[in-house]
This record gives sequence, C-alpha cells and structure tokens, in this order.
Amino acid sequence: MYLALPSPSLSAFLSSDMKRGVLENYYKACHNACRYTGMRVPPAQIVQEFVQVWKRLRKLKGNGMVWP
Repeated sequence: MYLALPSPSLSAFLSSDMKRGVLENYYKACHNACRYTGMRVPPAQIVQEFVQVWKRLRKLKGNGMVWP
C-alpha cells in the first residue's frame, strides 16, 4: 500500500499550524510505508515524504515541543 501525496503539496500539508497529532499519525504512516520487505524496496517518493515529516517533527522538538 502506498501513500498518496496530500493536496496541494507536501509543504502545504506540513504547514506550521498543523496539529501535532495529525503530524505524528502521518509520520507513523510514512514509516510503515517505508519498511523494507524482502519483496520490495520502498518508492523514493515515500522515503522523501518520510524525511520531510521527520524534519518537521525535529523542528517542533527543537522549539520545546515534546513528542515520543
């Protein structure tokens, strides 16, 4: 199962007013989609989404926001 890019773009989806819970859920979904199985390698687009979401969460953590 692959994730579809949010509309209109990933950068708009990761806007600064995004709720923490929504961002964490998207991170978990990307993490799950990026898992390597013996049958397939994750698509580059999904890996790029995963990295962007990770960067956003790290930025929030750097601002004092606590997340697991």
